[in-house]
Amino acid sequence: MDRETSGVVLLARSTNAHRELNRQFEQRIVQKTYQALTAGQPAWDETVVDLPLRINADRKHRTVVSTLLGKPARTDLKILRRFRSTCWIEASPHTGYTHQIRAHLAAVGCPILAMCFIAMQITILIQTWTCSS
Repeated sequence: MDRETSGVVLLARSTNAHRELNRQFEQRIVQKTYQALTAGQPAWDETVVDLPLRINADRKHRTVVSTLLGKPARTDLKILRRFRSTCWIEASPHTGYTHQIRAHLAAVGCPILAMCFIAMQITILIQTWTCSS
């Protein structure tokens, strides 16, 4: 987790629990939702950003949109609240690249104003299963 990001750390207390959590992440059952304060006033209330990303693309090792060399990446965006010149936006990444949300928001004209405004919530959908300690 980034230093400026708040969120949840998951720890498995048994081998079976660890295996089940891994399965849920691999099958994308785990849903991650972030919130960010951004600059700008986009015309949309909800949108899907489906732009390829190139990781460590420049000398500052930033993630950037790259149609030629990027890998597929998708982020769902929803405006939660509009202010005078900013927006509070919910972002749900479907892929998990470093700084994916930052790159996608910048690409649609809504750069993040401050990382300290990002919060991460993870909703785990746990199916019925038993584990031994």
